[in-house]
Amino acid sequence: MMMTQRPPRRRTGRLGRMTAALLAALLISGLLGSMGAAWAAATVTSVKLDELSASEKTIYVDDVSLNLMMWATTTDSSSGGSTTTNVTNDATWVSSNSAVAVSKGVVTATGEANNVVVTGKYQGYSASVTLTAKYRYSALKLREAGKTTDAADKMEVTVGQDIALEAYGVNGSDSDDLSDKATWTSSETSVVSVDKGELTIKAAGKTTITAKYQGRTDTIELTVISPYKSMSIADKEGVKGPFEMQVGEAAKPLVASALKTTSGNETVTDKATWKSSNEAVATVDEDGKVTPVAAGTATITATYLGVTATAVVAVRTPFEAILFTPSAAQHLALSGAAVTIAAKTVNGASTDTTLAGAQWESTNLNVISVSGNGATATVTPRGKGTATVKLTYKSVVKELSVTVYPTVSKIELAKDTLDVYVDDTGDLPQVKGTALDESAADVTKLAKWTSSDSSVVSIGDDGKWTALKTGKVTLTATVTSGSTFTDTLEVTVSKKVLTLLPEQDNVSLIIGQTVSLPKVTAVYEDGDEADISADVEWKSASTSVLVKDASLKGLLAVKTTLTGTYLNKTVKVTATVEEEYVSYAIEPSALSLTLNKTQSVKVTGKTKSGKLINLSSRMVWTSEDETIATVKGSSARSLAEGSTKLTASYQGKTLSVPVTVKAKLTKLTLSDTSLELAVGATDSVKITAIYENGRTLDVTAYSAWTASSTKVAKATGGIVTAVGKGSVTIKAAYGGKSVNVRVKVK
Repeated sequence: MMMTQRPPRRRTGRLGRMTAALLAALLISGLLGSMGAAWAAATVTSVKLDELSASEKTIYVDDVSLNLMMWATTTDSSSGGSTTTNVTNDATWVSSNSAVAVSKGVVTATGEANNVVVTGKYQGYSASVTLTAKYRYSALKLREAGKTTDAADKMEVTVGQDIALEAYGVNGSDSDDLSDKATWTSSETSVVSVDKGELTIKAAGKTTITAKYQGRTDTIELTVISPYKSMSIADKEGVKGPFEMQVGEAAKPLVASALKTTSGNETVTDKATWKSSNEAVATVDEDGKVTPVAAGTATITATYLGVTATAVVAVRTPFEAILFTPSAAQHLALSGAAVTIAAKTVNGASTDTTLAGAQWESTNLNVISVSGNGATATVTPRGKGTATVKLTYKSVVKELSVTVYPTVSKIELAKDTLDVYVDDTGDLPQVKGTALDESAADVTKLAKWTSSDSSVVSIGDDGKWTALKTGKVTLTATVTSGSTFTDTLEVTVSKKVLTLLPEQDNVSLIIGQTVSLPKVTAVYEDGDEADISADVEWKSASTSVLVKDASLKGLLAVKTTLTGTYLNKTVKVTATVEEEYVSYAIEPSALSLTLNKTQSVKVTGKTKSGKLINLSSRMVWTSEDETIATVKGSSARSLAEGSTKLTASYQGKTLSVPVTVKAKLTKLTLSDTSLELAVGATDSVKITAIYENGRTLDVTAYSAWTASSTKVAKATGGIVTAVGKGSVTIKAAYGGKSVNVRVKVK
């Protein structure tokens, strides 16, 4: 029977466990590859573990692992032969105690346990081994280096003290030095840090030092004290901060003094560690000398054996500001002359124009070169672009932007005319130049502007114009770039327009007819009005209406909008082009209204071609007397009794509608409602009409009189005559109203 050779057992660390698992996997992979299809026909008949010695059955907590190997015996059903194969990685492993873990045959212990059964299972078969887990050392003890007795649980140490601890694993009377193997930690590393037992005592405070090895731990609580109570910083004269310094001033030596816990002071300047919170403002060397760098504040800190002192240093420049002349950004032509920049420092009312030691530089030598000495510098254009002139003096930096433009062969303004209002202000137009390579160049900033009348339009240093009063001026832009070039802008200043009012909102045209454009009145903000018809620019929204000079011509039937523009204000008028109307029918032809009543007027026009068109909505009616009747659209409204006339014009023809307004009769009243007469006797009755506006009228003579029986009585014009005995009703009617008089004849 063929069998593979079993590798020797061995204990490994964590890295060894990984290596063993990898080797087992490679072994199995090789076996599977060589056995091929034959393995698929093999049947497992038993499994077993490698035999362990008595010592191998004891494992230690957090120590090296134990590698178990499981072997499976398989029988080939076709040949009858058997083979032993390593199935460690394929088996399922279990432990009877959680203190002992097993994975792919690798056994590790995390705590003490007896009679721990570790079992491997594979294809229905299993094999087990009983193990014992215990600590290698009964305890871990800390000692001070060089001492043979265990350290106390608590110790007091001093900042800066040299001290080391050692860790020993103890078993009975035996002990092993584990200082290099143990894991060391400090609960407060800002107070004490530890490395393999070596302590670095940094600051006063408390911390716990812990050593761990194979499940055993020991700790010691350290209380750190300083040999000093406090520290202070002063200058050589004993003056404490804050300290004031100026840029350029010599370094200032500081002195650090520490107050001992016993008594007395100790100068620790050269022993202390010095630090600046802002080295861009002030630096400090190892001897406590402070050098001012730039304006600002910095905190200087001295630290020694657990005590610290600070001092604030305020650094100022010996002046308030650096000023340039010229102060505005510079714009130069490449072919133009160099410019001189003068600098000075200002401190209250005093100035310094020497600036000895000042440094001038250009941020881009391809654009400008800068040569400077003290307070002045010459800036020479070298190429297109923008760069910065930079002056550094006593840590203060002053900068000035310089833009260089290409040489041009001509210039042109973005606009030739400008309409503005009084009190308006604005930017001067863009100045476009043509460079020597024929590319476009914006040379607006190179232009120098002048006004032909500064009382009308003035030009400020900020490159803006201001309109001061009405009038016309010429603004001239001049650019010097190799040669001198000019261009002009014509400016018209007007009063500000509040609104534009057209004489009419609608214009009616006959096809082919030419009419005048509507008149327009401008209302200014100051309340003045002016006829500006001649200055309005009109445009038609339709090509069927031709706007030419001061007239309109209708080409085709259309309804469109005319837009008039004057000084950025617009006005709109509706234009209607249609056939000529030969006649108009007005319904009703006359209006008869009572008070506060409305009635519409319908107008139907007949064209030359015979079409009937409802023109009611197009008519613009007016009332000759708006105290009697008003009109809106096609509706008239009565206001007071009387007569007036509505008129409208369409296609040059005038239409009119007479209007009569009468108050509505509300009721009739009688002077007597009943009479008693003898046969042959007469009596009179008066009838009064009362109207809606309160007006009264005697309508006796205008009323129609009738009697229910003329054999009893008759009535005419308010006179009642008794004819025969009996009773009768006399009825009087007027304006659609009627009243009755009861008459009894005896």
